[in-house]
Amino acid sequence: MRAEMGRGLIVWAMVLMLAGTAARAQGEAGVISARAAISSEPVARGTIARVGVEVKIDSAYHIQSAKPLDPFLIATKVTVTGSNGVKAGAASYPVEEKIAAPAAASTEKFLAVYHGTIYIVVPVTVAADAPLGPQTLTVALTAQACDANACLAPKTLKMEVKIIVAEAGAAMKENEAALFAAADKQAYAEEPGAATSRPVETAPATRAATAVTEVGESVK
Repeated sequence: MRAEMGRGLIVWAMVLMLAGTAARAQGEAGVISARAAISSEPVARGTIARVGVEVKIDSAYHIQSAKPLDPFLIATKVTVTGSNGVKAGAASYPVEEKIAAPAAASTEKFLAVYHGTIYIVVPVTVAADAPLGPQTLTVALTAQACDANACLAPKTLKMEVKIIVAEAGAAMKENEAALFAAADKQAYAEEPGAATSRPVETAPATRAATAVTEVGESVK
């Protein structure tokens, strides 16, 4: 009888342990979510469009800024991989918020972080001789989420953005207006430098696309 009760307690302990592990995994999975979009459809040859990344952070957490004050923390980073004749520029990040660092979490007095919903914008240049038709851009967001007590492991989310390259001078329709309107209201550490239909001043045909090597969850 005692042996059976012992086995029963062991089984229940294992069930509770697995349930706790599953709950933690679900919690971590929902801490950061993201989506990405192109600013216009189609994108004409010889113009610059924008990729906008909307990042939502659970209210109990923050993520490190693009330039953490503590070098041991992982910076938030967005990279966009272009394709034939399409090149991504440098990302523009929000102004960070300074918060007091927990004594056990950092040797710095303050942390530079992002809270809530933020936007990261990347200019995308379409060469004058870029192949016409549909193309796919790959967007990777790497971020490390922390609460007041601890940090989760860094996470990389990968997204695909579909674009259509059209002839030079083609009419371009605004895309995802709400996302880009919100992005335009945000204060940036460095102001984004590219307008949606700004003409290209130099031929970028020989420029190489930025490589993305991070591996993470796919968000579409």
